[in-house]
Amino acid sequence: AKMHVPAELNVREIRRTLGMSQDDFAAVFGFSVNQIRDWEQGRSRPLGGVRAYLLLIKTRPDDVRRLLAVAARSGENGVAA
Repeated sequence: AKMHVPAELNVREIRRTLGMSQDDFAAVFGFSVNQIRDWEQGRSRPLGGVRAYLLLIKTRPDDVRRLLAVAARSGENGVAA
């Protein structure tokens, strides 16, 4: 099934809905703080797969966190996820 990814996503709104600071959002979801600031201040915008990833964070944040934790544990054990 093809996922519709909107051309524009409000990163600040996603982050604030989750009650996270820019630093925390960046650290938890694997972005740099500079990326978050640039997106929120309109200096750049997320492109391609990053928009799809942000849409997943917006709609299923707990699932994304869980999957990232599983991936981190797998990486620590030297086992591919």
